[in-house]
Amino acid sequence: MSDPKVSVIVPCYNVERYLDRCMSSLAKNTYDNKQIVFINDGSTDSTAMLLDSYRKYPFVKVIHKKNEGVSVARNTGMENADGKYIMFVDPDDYVEHNFILRASKEMEETGCDMIMFGFNTDWTGKLEPVIPLEHYSLSSNKQIIEKLFPRIYGLSLERFHNWLSGGGKLMPDKETGQVWRWIYRKSFLQKNNIAFEKIKVGEDMVFNAECLLAADSLKSIDDCLYNYFPRKDGLMYSNINGLNSLRNKFDMLEQRIRLGQIFESKTGEKALPLFGGSCIMSCFELAYLLSRTDDYKAFKSYVNNSTVQECISLSKIGFKNMKALIPYFLLKIRANLLLFCLFWSINKLNIKMSY
Repeated sequence: MSDPKVSVIVPCYNVERYLDRCMSSLAKNTYDNKQIVFINDGSTDSTAMLLDSYRKYPFVKVIHKKNEGVSVARNTGMENADGKYIMFVDPDDYVEHNFILRASKEMEETGCDMIMFGFNTDWTGKLEPVIPLEHYSLSSNKQIIEKLFPRIYGLSLERFHNWLSGGGKLMPDKETGQVWRWIYRKSFLQKNNIAFEKIKVGEDMVFNAECLLAADSLKSIDDCLYNYFPRKDGLMYSNINGLNSLRNKFDMLEQRIRLGQIFESKTGEKALPLFGGSCIMSCFELAYLLSRTDDYKAFKSYVNNSTVQECISLSKIGFKNMKALIPYFLLKIRANLLLFCLFWSINKLNIKMSY
């Protein structure tokens, strides 16, 4: 019996510097029945020319389209994918030689809707492995929602309170939500009409959270099959300014509310406690970014949102994390202008903020 066809979707926008490395790793993958779908999302450098040169490979499909963002590009790739399984690769990364083989073999043996695997990343300056937090072998939608959904969906109010109370890292139990660390059964995605939402940042998390709300079976493997290289000239970094971040925060809030309604209909439990901490941290981030341009009105529009206010009101004070206590206390007592002025001063003094 021949191996099932696997489609790998690669959205591309102005990535001429990285494409050959990515393509080389995909070409060297020890898997014959593969389809690599490149989507040129309106690049203005030599990306289009490089992609056309890859047409010499029989397994490569190239699609050129106008620039509409990574979500639309990935959706276009899925519409043109012929495989039984779907995988994703970002063009500035590269994959291991068994990327397709190892993941698809696990899918065939288990019959799962989706499978998570490990990856290597150079956040610290050298490649280091990141594997799933635990070995997942979940055989019902109820188990998936209880065990894994909260780890991708957002920062909970409980975890935020523990952090304020001196309970270590902010998100020690979070699984990163990137789509390139998963393989998906195409029929599962089609049956549940799952596609990428047209948002600038966080589309991976939204896609995977929606998958988890629908999946009936899921496993993880510890093998690191992917190599992730975050770059400072990428879309995520180039868009970090106050108003862009504000739009992104509202987009993500809308998506979390939408996903939360699905969660609540399935479990009978409230979703807001699972992402309330994310909303509070967004208030800090927006105060820092928007105070650079004195845009208090924009900051107030997010803080005064009814869902954000509910998150703040349900949160509890912790007294050990002094770095965050003062901003949080000002937020809690609705001293929003004073909070904004605090971050304005931090910016003027050129103090770097990170949590």
